[in-house]
Amino acid sequence: MLISSLNKVNQCDAWPGHLFTLLLQGELPLPYQVLADTVLLLHFGVVIFVVLGLPVILIGNRIGWLWVNNLWWRLAHLATIAVVVLQAWIWAATAP
Repeated sequence: MLISSLNKVNQCDAWPGHLFTLLLQGELPLPYQVLADTVLLLHFGVVIFVVLGLPVILIGNRIGWLWVNNLWWRLAHLATIAVVVLQAWIWAATAP
């Protein structure tokens, strides 16, 4: 059952590894496929940065990493959180 499900995923055009499969087969992906995967990876990176930013700061201070107290790191983390909160507020205010 699991193997057949994975085979169906491998045949689908909508999973991120599809682009790598196309490239390995010598085919060029369509521009919308590249754009969709780029947006997906960007969002994944933002989520990881927001979620793991605070634990990295706390653990980094505990073990003596100096870069976690860098003003630019802290401001980037805070600004990213602020953008996410602002987007959530705007969505909540405009959603039907």
